[in-house]
Amino acid sequence: MYKFRLPLPPSVNNNKWVNPRTGRIVQKSEARKWKDTAWILLNHINKEPTREWGLNLEFLFFYKVKPRRMDTDNRLKPIIDAISNRLGIDDSLLAEYNVKRKLVKGVNNHCVVGEVYFMEKPNVKNCN
Repeated sequence: MYKFRLPLPPSVNNNKWVNPRTGRIVQKSEARKWKDTAWILLNHINKEPTREWGLNLEFLFFYKVKPRRMDTDNRLKPIIDAISNRLGIDDSLLAEYNVKRKLVKGVNNHCVVGEVYFMEKPNVKNCN
């Protein structure tokens, strides 16, 4: 199990733009900066190639103000991508995730804390 704490990533709705000259989709600097920060903060998560049957992720989002317009599921994709990149695995191995949101007075910034669990292959002989 690995625990982590990250700043809240930019929403996937607002992290890319189309370059008008080339027509290419480009990641905004805010999203690139978050990705670089996440890579550094997740450096304690090591690859475990022998336990790649599946991942279970637990997320707890802390907001300093009431998150009226903050769509939590749009914040999950960058976090899942950062964790799977750090582990060197495909994010299709994500078997389960749980998300909770909490308003906390006195918190300086929005953030997310979480845990990564490696799931063992179930011992199932017959699935009929």
